[in-house]
Amino acid sequence: MAGTVSAGTIVYEVDMDTAGILQGRRDIDAALNGLNGSMGRLEAGLNRTERSLSSIEGTMSSLTGVAKALIAALSVQQVGA
Repeated sequence: MAGTVSAGTIVYEVDMDTAGILQGRRDIDAALNGLNGSMGRLEAGLNRTERSLSSIEGTMSSLTGVAKALIAALSVQQVGA
């Protein structure tokens, strides 16, 4: 173009320190992995608790049967006396 003068160029220089971002990502990944492990241990603990409660339920059911039989035996004994 005739009559135009170039005044030079503008250069934008952007400097990014990505080391902090990458370290932050590694820290987050490590924290999430730790949380994942904790959740796995919590789940295992809850499963053990559930099995224990089922066992207690069976035991209580058996004890209820024994108590009913004992009450019946005592009632028969009192009637016979």
